[in-house]
Parts: sequence; structure tokens; C-alpha cells
Amino acid sequence: MSQENKYCPAGHSSADFCSGTRNYIDFSGLCFLCSREHSIQEFKTWSSGNTIIDKIIQESQINVFYKLLWIPYDNFQNIEHIADGGHGSVYSAKIENGIKRKWNFINQDWVYDFKGNKVALKEIKDSRYDIAEFCKAVTTVKNFNYSINYYGISKNPSTQNYIIVMELFDEDLHNFLIKNFWDLRWNKKIDMLFSIACSIANLRLANLVHCDLHSGNVLMMDYFDPRDFCLPYDPSSCKIENDLILNSNNKNNKIYGSIPYIPPEVLRGNEFTRKGDIYSFGGIMYEIATAQRRFPTKHMILI
Repeated sequence: MSQENKYCPAGHSSADFCSGTRNYIDFSGLCFLCSREHSIQEFKTWSSGNTIIDKIIQESQINVFYKLLWIPYDNFQNIEHIADGGHGSVYSAKIENGIKRKWNFINQDWVYDFKGNKVALKEIKDSRYDIAEFCKAVTTVKNFNYSINYYGISKNPSTQNYIIVMELFDEDLHNFLIKNFWDLRWNKKIDMLFSIACSIANLRLANLVHCDLHSGNVLMMDYFDPRDFCLPYDPSSCKIENDLILNSNNKNNKIYGSIPYIPPEVLRGNEFTRKGDIYSFGGIMYEIATAQRRFPTKHMILI
């Protein structure tokens, strides 16, 4: 027996389609189509200052399953510096008003998630970093498990640098192992490896090669739970596999990453391939098993 269709006050039906699936309407005031329409109505109320970025964010908001948002900088409070990286600096911040997620047709207002929660802010200071390409990439891997959650884009009004707003983790795998290795049982170590392997497999589904996989690039919480274990995706390092194949005869490729995890063929100037990701994963397996990096040096060498 078929279920009776539901209707929202705007006249949308649960029999309608939205982003390729049936429109969802429930008694709490949620309607996928209402959320999409109100997002579209607000497109003219904000701008990133970059028409390409605006278009990518707007297209993601039309998709009911994943929304990459433009988040005003004044929504961040208690900003604290965490670290500096190759493309900029990472900060933690409290997101005061939360993140806009869905329209409630009963209250006639937006529902916000993560009010008062902490997020990570990656401020891009490298002018060569393609923030628009990053936005495209995030929407490609948006629904994969074990991938970091990216909430949106912002901009520092003082520096005019773009900011990637994402999930905040406590530390990376390398530091976690330093502190907790002797307390880890093998079933936990296998869970770790399974989570990372799933992340790599998800990139394969998107035809991507990570190209910079190492223990400092695997993020996690102080407590270990496979659901809180993520591999960040960064388009400055990740590449589309077909592009890598086309460039396979180029012997002057830029080499970057952590020496113990870089495949020998890449050090010889060849392109990174999905086989290279497996080599790097082998380095992580070794480190999880021994708490040591392969070919240890006094300091980890990044190139």
C-alpha cells in the first residue's frame, strides 16, 4: 500500500523530486524543496568576491545532500593560532551563530547546526593556491565516509585571504601514536588501518590520487573511534588520475611530501600514481605497527 503524500505550506509534495530523490517533508518543519528555494533567494545577499567561487557554492546549496556555505567572518569568535603550513595558517575558532543547514517552514526561519562549537580555519596565504579548485574538489568527495567535513568558505577582511572552514580535530596520527602507542591493542591498530584504507578507496571512486599521504596528514581525536578518523583532501596535492597518466612522460615533476612516504619512482621524477598512494599507505602501516617511520631521521624531512 502506497503512503499518502505529504505537503508543506508552500505546496511542495513528498512526491516531488529534489536533487534526484523524493522530496522529504516531516512534521518538524523540514522540506528539502523549501530549503533549496530559500537558499536560492539568498544568493543575492552575499558574495565571496570571486564569481567562480560564488557559482560553486550556489550549486552546492541547490544540492539538498551537501551544502558548502559562505560563512561571514564575524561569525567566528575566540580565534586561536594552531600551526603554520605550506599554504597558510590554521586556527581554531568558536562559530558563534552556528552553520545554516535547513529551512523550517513552521518557524519560517533557518535551523543552525554547531552553535557555539569549535571549527578549524585554514587561512590561505599562498597566492598560487586555487581556492575555486578546492571548492570543486570538496563537492566531489562530499559524501564519502572517513573524509573531513568542510563547512564552507570565508574571508579575512583584514588580509583579504580566503579561509576554508572545516571540522576541527585534536591531532594527527603521528602525534597520537607517540602518546598512545603502548596502550593500543592490535584490534585498534587494524581499525585505524581500515579507516585510512576506506579513505583511499573513496578517493579512487572519485578518480583521485592523494599524492601526499603520511601520518601527519591523518587527523583524529584524542580518543580513538573509527568514525572520528579522517584523511583531509587538498587539491594542491591530490590529482585526477587521468591527468597524471597524461603527464606520465614528464620527468620534471615537482616533488613534495614526507621522504619516508614518497615512492622511489616519484623521487626519480616520475608522476605520482595510485600505486604511489599504496606505497605511502605501506609507510603508515609500518608506523602504526612499530611507532617508527621507515628510514627514520632525526627530523622528518618535508620537500
